[in-house]
Amino acid sequence: MAARVQIQDYGGENVPNEFFRQPGGSSSLAVILPGFGYTSAMPLLYYAGRLLIDRGCDLLTVNYDYREVSGTLPRHGLEEQLCTDTSQCLSAAYGPHSYPSVILVGKSLGTMAMAHLLGSQRWPVRASVWLTPILRREDVRRELQRMSHRAFVSIGTDDAEYDRQLLHELGQRHGVDVCEIEGAEHSIDIEGDVPGSVAAVQTVVQRLQAFLERIDATS
Repeated sequence: MAARVQIQDYGGENVPNEFFRQPGGSSSLAVILPGFGYTSAMPLLYYAGRLLIDRGCDLLTVNYDYREVSGTLPRHGLEEQLCTDTSQCLSAAYGPHSYPSVILVGKSLGTMAMAHLLGSQRWPVRASVWLTPILRREDVRRELQRMSHRAFVSIGTDDAEYDRQLLHELGQRHGVDVCEIEGAEHSIDIEGDVPGSVAAVQTVVQRLQAFLERIDATS
């Protein structure tokens, strides 16, 4: 059933979220961290969440929305709010249950939050899913390069964040699955090609499903 974690955000307001718990309990907590304008209801994150629920995970979806405050906060203030909000939500969901494993899923802005959570080394992260990560950020690159858990990374070749060399290096590492989508931009859309865009999302979801199955096989 879906509930909510009651936690105040950086500004004193409740952080919007949904917390789905398996009826029989779960040993794994998955966390969805959306993008700036790419919400958890949009295809990549919606289907990622469904895959994780179907695999028996409890699922925390953090539905922050910084579009209204982005013009009133300096950049470092927005980043601080993002990191504070996500850390507090994860603490509230994780604390009462002490899950043996955590799976992080982030899209764009959400990968910045992932980098912060991984850098804190507070959580037993078993796997991470990086959807169109912000590869120009040093903290995101650092956590991608030093992580020791299994990871899935997907990005389009027409995304401004695309870094062929870094992705090649990541793809050579054991346990890292890199899924590059030819011609796709930051939303995994292929401009002027609706069927191609739908197929791109399908490719990412199928590759992610295979990745999660491999995790199950080795856990």
